[in-house]
Amino acid sequence: QFVGFLAYHELLNEPAAYYGVFPLQFFQDGKFYLVAQSGDTMTAPNHQKKGLFIQLATKTYELAKDLGVDFVFGFPNENSLPGFKRKLNWQFFDTMYDFQLITSGLPLLQLASKKKLFKPIYSWCTHSSFSKISFNYDSKTALQWSPGLKRDAAFFEYKKNRSVQLIRLNGFSMAIKAENHLYIGEVSQFENEKLPFFIETIKQLGRKFYSRKVVLTLSKNHWLFP
Repeated sequence: QFVGFLAYHELLNEPAAYYGVFPLQFFQDGKFYLVAQSGDTMTAPNHQKKGLFIQLATKTYELAKDLGVDFVFGFPNENSLPGFKRKLNWQFFDTMYDFQLITSGLPLLQLASKKKLFKPIYSWCTHSSFSKISFNYDSKTALQWSPGLKRDAAFFEYKKNRSVQLIRLNGFSMAIKAENHLYIGEVSQFENEKLPFFIETIKQLGRKFYSRKVVLTLSKNHWLFP
């Protein structure tokens, strides 16, 4: 369930850095493969520039291989991209693109992200909306999230612990996160002709969750990429 390494400073009695991957199943040509998504990477400010990221990543990959993981994939941000590419020899096939939709909603989410005073107000205003459209993981739709990649109950429970929520609105299922802006993560597959309705649904979500901006990040290889 957990594959990773934690660097701990004994003298200072504090954790210094962590690198981990999350095991998943990949389905291709009638067969399941054990793979892992890289996602948990963090280094405490006073322990940066010590090479911990590379050391922990290397040990994690060795452990993953010993556990039978066929490959590790991920979506590095601008800060970690050089390390993945130059020192860990990752292969990159595409770039991630942000699609931003500006809504007519009140910018309460943006205010709550900047001012603590607005956080309880934001939670109170969105609690009812969220409770009406949230849902728990359904194993029957596991393979409909990403072609070939099985997003199972453990994955969504893991994401839920990081403020990601599963919602269903107008027949569209997706994972969302309200942080600075409203971010759309995993989207359950739908027919191409429904794309205009999906865009309208995203705008509706922005209004429901009081966000002036909704962000959807995709690569050209994603089934939803226009």
